[in-house]
Order: sequence, then C-alpha cells, then structure tokens
Amino acid sequence: MLTLKRTPKPGPHWLDPPDDEFAGNCTQSYTASHTTTELKDNDMEEIREELRQYILTEFLPGESPSNLKDDTPLRTSGILDSVAMLKLVSFIEERCGIEVEAHEAGNENFDSIDGIASFIEAKRSAAR
Repeated sequence: MLTLKRTPKPGPHWLDPPDDEFAGNCTQSYTASHTTTELKDNDMEEIREELRQYILTEFLPGESPSNLKDDTPLRTSGILDSVAMLKLVSFIEERCGIEVEAHEAGNENFDSIDGIASFIEAKRSAAR
C-alpha cells in the first residue's frame, strides 16, 4: 500500500497573521489620514459625509464626490462587493461604536448612504 505524506510548502501560509512589513503595505490611505475617534454624537448629515468619504476613498478612488449621492445604489449596482461590505461593516462598527449582525448587512440597510446612515441611527437609538 502506498502512503502519501503531505509536507508543508515553504513560506508563509495564507492563514498566518501578516508580518509587520506586509501589514504596513495593506494599510489604506483613508485609515492613515483619519483619526480613530468614534462618530457617536454626530448628526445624520455628518454620518452621511463620513460614509461618502470612506466609500470614495476605499472603493471609488478618483471618482467625483458629486457622483456619489445619498441614494446611489451601492450593493445592487456592484459598487460594493462582498469584500467591500466586510470592510465597510468593520469601518462602521469601529467608527460608530455599534455592532452589525450578519442578518442586518443586507441590501435593505446597506444599499445606499441614506440606508446606512438610517441603520446607524436606528442602532444607536435602540442602544440608548
């Protein structure tokens, strides 16, 4: 009987945590240029503007801010794919001090800046 022995490939495994050099290369320009203070007490317009700037910087670099309206479809138009959604949810949780459940991250809450801002406001109100 033939027994195959599996040997690991040399080099880092994709599940291993990144080393400092790699992690530094992955830092997004938006994160580096903004503070990590939470957006807890901001009004809806400030939240919308913060979301717009994040989406433009991270997912639509070079796009004119005037082209990203509060009601522009984000998910259904393909602007935000599944990876972008993960990044956006992480940003919102960190910056807004809320927790987004998996079932809450659907099109009904995350397909426009208006929808996201309303969702954030509702989560904050429920926590009070």
